[in-house]
Amino acid sequence: MFETPDPDPNDHSPEATAAHSLVTFENQPDFDRWLHSEIPALGGIRPVTLLETETGRQQVRDILGRIEWGIYS
Repeated sequence: MFETPDPDPNDHSPEATAAHSLVTFENQPDFDRWLHSEIPALGGIRPVTLLETETGRQQVRDILGRIEWGIYS
């Protein structure tokens, strides 16, 4: 789907943000589950719905950064 080995951190397109998510979760099933789940740190919003706007993609990238660093979100 959005597989890429090394997403460009300067590319903020929906595809690049989704690719970053996939790299963070390391496998498609976990990525898909997270992408379509209501995330408390996003106010109960599903990340997939935020990929439509730059602001939403930034929110998703912020949460991914927290996940990567092991910060509870």
